[in-house]
Amino acid sequence: METTTSSDSGPTSTSSGRELPFAGAPKVADPLDTKRFQQDPCLALTADQAQSLTLPATGKPRTMPLGKACEWNNPNDTGSATVHFLDQNPYGLSAEYQAHNDGKTAFFEPLLPFAGYPAVVTGNVDARDQGLCTVVVGVSDKIAFEVPITLSLANIGQKDPCASAAMVAGLALETMKKG
Repeated sequence: METTTSSDSGPTSTSSGRELPFAGAPKVADPLDTKRFQQDPCLALTADQAQSLTLPATGKPRTMPLGKACEWNNPNDTGSATVHFLDQNPYGLSAEYQAHNDGKTAFFEPLLPFAGYPAVVTGNVDARDQGLCTVVVGVSDKIAFEVPITLSLANIGQKDPCASAAMVAGLALETMKKG
């Protein structure tokens, strides 16, 4: 049976013909249209959301190898948070699960879904004790975004960087669901 890329709940395949999701990744039941945020990830957090995290109201756009990103940085208080779309690697959370299965991650933990969207905490290096953590959320079977967090020196050992990353990811997802 031939599968095609689809935004409905039917099968999705990659350009190599591999059906998504794979490697044990969960299916995204209600794909979210994130094109607007993929083009401008700085829209993922509102000024009020950023300020509630004691981050600057606006972030700085960044171009990263797997897609566009936006970074909010307050090194003396909070630290930094980034919203990075992994759309140049169109395998969604399957890529994270495959990396884990291949032994390429130092830590990997599936999280409870964020408003129905699957997520994981993962890292190639385990630097959580140094205030670093990344949460990756699948918004469709093909698209995921990651939220890497770097806690400020004052917060290392005081706050859980993975809980902070999850909070930022949840706020970004809330914004994206509103369109």
